[in-house]
Amino acid sequence: MFQTNDDTPLLNALKFGKIEAFSQCYIKYRTRLVVYAISILGNESDAQDIVQDFFTDLYEKQLYNNINTSLKYFLYASVKNRCLNKIRNDENRQRILKIISPSEDKLLSSEGEIDLRWLQAEISSKIRNVAPLSSKVFELAYFRGMNRNEIAEQMRISPNTVKNQLLRALKIVKFHFGKKI
Repeated sequence: MFQTNDDTPLLNALKFGKIEAFSQCYIKYRTRLVVYAISILGNESDAQDIVQDFFTDLYEKQLYNNINTSLKYFLYASVKNRCLNKIRNDENRQRILKIISPSEDKLLSSEGEIDLRWLQAEISSKIRNVAPLSSKVFELAYFRGMNRNEIAEQMRISPNTVKNQLLRALKIVKFHFGKKI
């Protein structure tokens, strides 16, 4: 129906709420966006998750109503930003894991080991003060090393809920420990 190189009619149909337009947009751009996300992340599974989450948000939150540029530019820019956010979040997660997990250097000195135990206890006590769901998600992610999809499957919640709960818990940790994390 909307098979032209110019996406203006497709964008207009999206803004009028036509489900066929969303389907056509998904069919036209999904694979391209996954390949683009893979080029940024280097991981097909993460790329597929990001693109799927993006299309879900595009539809549910009607993000297409905010498009002031071309549809294609908006789609690629949105996926790129989500990929960069994932990279940033993964880097933050790795920093937290390094602080929480004992390293050989820290185990060699008793002073380092005490600091590590104290830090783990402090993080655990601060996380207990957030909602039980956020606390459980944080524990599974950072103390047990599970990824978002594994947590979602185990807890029978959506990966997006896992992401939101982790963000809530991380805000508490960052608030109490400052920018060191």
